[in-house]
Amino acid sequence: LGMGEAFSRIFHKIDSPYFTDTKGNREQLLIPDNELGHRSRPNFDGWLVAPEFRNRIQTDSDGFRGRNHLPPGKNGKLRIMALGDSFTFGYGVEEDEVFENRTAALLQNTLSIPVEVLNLGVVGYGTVQEFLLFRKYAYLQPDIVVLGFFARDAFAEEGGNDLVDNYLFVHRSTEGRTGQMENYLSFTRRARAFLKGHSNLYRLTELYFGGYLRRRYSPETENPELKREAWAITADYLSRFDAELQSRNIVCFLVWIPFPSTIVRQNHSVADRIAALGLHNIVLLDPLEAMKSNPMDYYYSLDSHWNAKGHDLIANLLANRIIGTGMLDETRTPLRKRKPQ
Repeated sequence: LGMGEAFSRIFHKIDSPYFTDTKGNREQLLIPDNELGHRSRPNFDGWLVAPEFRNRIQTDSDGFRGRNHLPPGKNGKLRIMALGDSFTFGYGVEEDEVFENRTAALLQNTLSIPVEVLNLGVVGYGTVQEFLLFRKYAYLQPDIVVLGFFARDAFAEEGGNDLVDNYLFVHRSTEGRTGQMENYLSFTRRARAFLKGHSNLYRLTELYFGGYLRRRYSPETENPELKREAWAITADYLSRFDAELQSRNIVCFLVWIPFPSTIVRQNHSVADRIAALGLHNIVLLDPLEAMKSNPMDYYYSLDSHWNAKGHDLIANLLANRIIGTGMLDETRTPLRKRKPQ
């Protein structure tokens, strides 16, 4: 193993993803935030570098992706506000390839109406942080909200599962109680995280075989009580979010972002749990059926995020769902006048 590690570093060295400024100096994108735990660095201009992609990353004065500062006035445009984690942020794709931006382009071309997107996605956010962020920026009066929901029906999971993120954020925010992801991971998962961060040989293995493994990896829940509490927290904040949306007469499309093995098994338990909440203004988008032919066509092998093809598929599903609801018939007069007869 030692010899393999040495040879791999000599002949095919790869790094974990990192951010740089425009001069190539490494720089952190995320900075601390007292209310939300962290946020993206304002006015960041640089690159996201990874073995499978290299993307230009720019943020505005609020730290959100894109150089267009959040405009208070809509000027007759259909405004989409996107909330979510790294998938919504567009980790691994260019700005114009992110699914909410592709959705806007499809709506604009199909309906001949002007559409703008406010991408409020932040790497590592869960539903609780996204709800708080919506409250902070609701004054921008979006016509449609898109909420990314990256989850599998299990508690102990690799980073990104909204169930775990919501549980940890609430417990970290509660006085006298703290939560660290490491406390809930098995030894195997802790070892995997260590190797991914320190071993070039392991990163190479995941690069070439990661897709195969992720199609088959389906973890068992180590602690059913934690899973129940995590779902209770998530359900509570989705219900709060729904009530807030109802009070503002805004429709939200919740885009469920599944793990590849969930797609392979066509396990709709996450969607079933959300449907059982009886939400009124939150509409679920379940992509399992559309992705089932070959899930890894839509994900990177090493990084685990959607590639451009994945974002494009979701954009088409979302645009069709928005059009199919007929909700655009109820938008402001300038938009109705622009809609084709």
